[in-house]
This record gives sequence, C-alpha cells and structure tokens, in this order.
Amino acid sequence: MIDSKLSLSFTNVTSIFNVDFDEYKNHSNNSVAASISVSNNASISIKNDANDLILIEGSQQSSRNNFIEFSSPSLDSINSALSSLTIKTDASRMPSITTLNVSAKIFSYNNYSAKSTSDTRSISISYRLGGLPILKSVDPSSAPSKGDLYVSLRGKHFGPIERIFKCIFSENKIITEAKRIERNESECEIPQYEVKLTYVFIEDEFGLKSNQIQFSFTESIILDQLNPTFGSEEGGTMVKVQGKNFSNSLDIFCVFDSLIYIKAIYISSTVIQFITPPSNGLKIANLSVSDNFIHESETRLQFSYVKPVIIYSIPPHFGFIKNENGKRRTLKIKGENIVDSDTLLCRFDETIITDAQYFNPSEIQCQIPSYEILQ
Repeated sequence: MIDSKLSLSFTNVTSIFNVDFDEYKNHSNNSVAASISVSNNASISIKNDANDLILIEGSQQSSRNNFIEFSSPSLDSINSALSSLTIKTDASRMPSITTLNVSAKIFSYNNYSAKSTSDTRSISISYRLGGLPILKSVDPSSAPSKGDLYVSLRGKHFGPIERIFKCIFSENKIITEAKRIERNESECEIPQYEVKLTYVFIEDEFGLKSNQIQFSFTESIILDQLNPTFGSEEGGTMVKVQGKNFSNSLDIFCVFDSLIYIKAIYISSTVIQFITPPSNGLKIANLSVSDNFIHESETRLQFSYVKPVIIYSIPPHFGFIKNENGKRRTLKIKGENIVDSDTLLCRFDETIITDAQYFNPSEIQCQIPSYEILQ
C-alpha cells in the first residue's frame, strides 16, 4: 500500500501542502504511473478555469484542473516526482475552515501479460485561516488547588462562537473543556493540581495554541473562628478572623452571604481583620473569605448583628483619685441591648480597659480605675 504523509505551512495568503509518498515497491517496473486529484470540502469540486483555487505542481509539470498524472518506466523516477509534489491553494479566497481531500493512485502495467495492478490512498486535512488565538487576561489568576472551580479567559482571534477550544494547564498539559461565553471569552473548569505557580493557555480544534498566561494553584483558605462573633447592626465593629492560608493580597476580602464584599486587613497567614458594614436588616451573616474576588472559602463562620448598646446612667459619677489598699469603687452601668459575652469590657478615656460583669440586658458593672492610672 502507499504510505503517505501530508504537511501544511502558510506563506502570505497561499497555503502550501506537501504530499510525500514513501517508496512504493509492490509493482512491476515495466510501466508505472501515478495520478493525483484534489477536491475541496469533500463534496465541492474545484472548477477547471483560470481562477482555480488549487494548483497542483510537480517537479516538471503543473495542472490547474485539480488532476495531474505522472508516467515513467522507472519506479524511482515516479517516486521522485511524487515526493516533490506540492498543492497550492489561494487562502484569500478559500473558506475560513477548509478540508482538502487528496487522492493518489499508483498503478503498473505488464506489457507481456496485459495485466495491471493498482493501489489508491486518500488523505484529508482540515485547516483554518486567521490569526493565532491570543490571551489577554485570566480571571482569577489563582485558585485553590482542589479544583472544581472556573476561570474566565479573554483575548482575541477566538473565531466564531461555534469554534471548539480546550484549556491546558501547566507543563503537564492538564486539559479541560472550554465553554464559549462570548466571541472572545471562554470559561474553563479549573482542574485539581498541586500547589504551584504555573500557566494556562488555550488550543483550538486545529491545534493552534495561544500564548501562555501565569496561573497559580494555592492552598484552600480555612476559617477557624471570629472574635467577636457579633456586633452592632449599625456596623463599625472590628472583627478578627483566625484561620489558615490567608494570602497577603490586595484582593483579600471578607464576604457576607456571598453578596457583600468587605476589604480585609492582612495581619498574617493565620489572621486578618475587617470592620463590619451596617446590617441593612440582616440578623445573621455567613462569613467567608476570598483572595481573588471570585472564589470563596468553603468553611464559613456566622456573625450576628445586635441592636446597639444604649447607656442611660453610670452611677456613681466619680471615683477615687488614689486607690488605697487596692480598694476600687464599682461602676453600675444602666442601659439596654447589653449582650453577655467573654469580650464584654468597660473602656475609660480610650486607653484604660477593665473587665465588665454582666447582670442582665439592662445592667453591667465594672471597677473604676484610679486617677493615677488615667494620668
């Protein structure tokens, strides 16, 4: 049989196909011939006129009627002619997506026995015209290594919305299917992968690859506890979040109910802080953390909104200048909406904090510090 290979390259607006046939040894050398015929997109015949889209060229002959024959008493010479065969197409007038079907037939004839033998091989190749796909942005540029999330890729030269792409992550070429969102935007599932700084690119069904853009697989954020776990419905409560794998990123946020994003302050990989927003009628919020403004931590903690504390009276209105023998006066604070908590404290002059003792939602007590301390 004829073992043949087809290769493709582009020169300006001309597509050049080199058809190479391995040496053919199954026929007599008495008389050997070969023929090449070409059709476009399988069912479309190439017109035989001066404006043919396909030109078949050999070492010594060429044809514009999409058919060419070689004949020689030497098998070596016929193989030489076949190996130098080139098919040229005018890419500026071909469809943007084209399939060329090349049929090659080689046959021999024995003058003495009046018998002939032949073999035929058909080759098809699909190609598309247009620029290579170009990636301009990947959003987000990082994601947890556990996978099962999505990333958006934007760029140009993505082609028609029907064109099929695949996303390829890292040098290990982990492939996921790309879902076309708009003409120049695709969405890809993020695979599970080791924690690593790597890259992502896209490839279309014709094997054309885009440029690579940096992408990071990170540890999943884990939340352990909040302190405090409640605050005024008017907002303004400073809350400390303890957990693991917080990143020192400009895009680290605390998120209420996957809707309200609050900028967080990075303290360390295990601690961040944020100031609560007003409740807007919300009583309990499920808090998560995001470091890319898209993906959130799987672990979530609850934060409760309560009515603001109102103070009516603080008898007595004075204390000792100097506490003798460690004796202090007790301050009885009367008000409403007081909540029992391990973090319940009394603050004097913005600098001195003393423990508070809870009695009921309308009363707490705390020890008055001496004047010496306040100075």
